[in-house]
Amino acid sequence: MLAILLTPTAAEALFVLWMAVLGGSFGSFLNVVVYRLPAGISLVKPGSHCPACRHPIRPRDNIPVLGWLLLRGRCRDCGVWISARYPAIEALAASLFVALGAFYCLTDASPLPLRPVATPDGRQLVLPGLGEMVALCVFHLLLLLTLLAAVLIQWDGRKVPPKLFLPALIVALAAPLGWPSLRPVPGLDRVIGPGSGWLDGILGLAMGAALGLFAWRVMPGQKSHVANLLAPAAVGLFLGWQAAAVLGTISLVAHGTAILLERMFPRLRHVPYTAWLFTATLVWLFLWQWLATSWPVLA
Repeated sequence: MLAILLTPTAAEALFVLWMAVLGGSFGSFLNVVVYRLPAGISLVKPGSHCPACRHPIRPRDNIPVLGWLLLRGRCRDCGVWISARYPAIEALAASLFVALGAFYCLTDASPLPLRPVATPDGRQLVLPGLGEMVALCVFHLLLLLTLLAAVLIQWDGRKVPPKLFLPALIVALAAPLGWPSLRPVPGLDRVIGPGSGWLDGILGLAMGAALGLFAWRVMPGQKSHVANLLAPAAVGLFLGWQAAAVLGTISLVAHGTAILLERMFPRLRHVPYTAWLFTATLVWLFLWQWLATSWPVLA
């Protein structure tokens, strides 16, 4: 009923606001994951609390970004400074949700390559419906949030637990089996239909894992970071072997170049491989259709 009463512009504004709130909430949970998962602490218990005085954070103070601003960056109970990184991550997650949500769901034409669909007359390219675009948005946000968590954990100088990638890998393996359109680009040009979802995933996983294994072995001091192996494997599983090949290679070259420039720019040594992969993946999602049109080999 509400959707009928709203004008198209108002409905779009409400959608953007909803995505911002949802993204900020996921960003708040991301802060918990980044802090607790490497330490082996439960993500559920205890609830959010001040690390200094251990007092539980009140619900009104736990509103993403806004809560930190209203408290002026300090604990309500003990007055200790709360790092600005927390609202920054919440704002970043909210921005990701808004950007992808608007790009995927508020665009008249498909922002992604069109996957061939089997028809009685052969096969044809079909414009995805709103439901498919929402599913693709959720699918790709799961990948981006997982990569972002790995980046932040590595940035802090800690090891990424392999189980960080487990939810994303399970979803990326299972969901496209019944919904192949979650991977817009087929793994093999001639293979479409229900079984293609399985094949696309295996090919993408294999390509990503191969590049990840190469990066894991050649980068100095990186063998302890299993994320450098799992992250490109996850990208391949979500986006296909074509994306894994391009993004894995670009990220490896970028990281290798950063290592060579460390003496001139010392801050580059803190940038993990996963940061380059996250950035390249985000750019890829926004340029995917253009890239597939300009270079058909990518589609």
